[in-house]
Amino acid sequence: MLNLNIDYELNFLFSLIITLVIEIPVLLIIFRKYQKKKNVGVLKLVLVGAVASCLTLPYLWFILPVIVPSGFYTFTSEVLAILVEMVIYRYFLEVGWKFALGVSITCNILSFSAGLLL
Repeated sequence: MLNLNIDYELNFLFSLIITLVIEIPVLLIIFRKYQKKKNVGVLKLVLVGAVASCLTLPYLWFILPVIVPSGFYTFTSEVLAILVEMVIYRYFLEVGWKFALGVSITCNILSFSAGLLL
């Protein structure tokens, strides 16, 4: 039988929404400001940002806690999210590795900070 912790799942959904609300606009702002020569549409940026968050956050909430000791969880989860999202930005937005890393770090620091505040 499936044992659901509704509070945990609701917190996950809330965190996913907060992550999307923060990281997608940050991605748009950074990309528009620093990648002016690239002709990437807003829709593509929004979709890539949403995919990046939707691919990483469930693993951080439901898979990683089972395999990573709690003392290392926060550090490990943030590093993994940054690295995976960096690869997604690099290939789908066709930017350099350094730019993709900078965007990923910025987006994740801001959404993580918002999560701490909330």
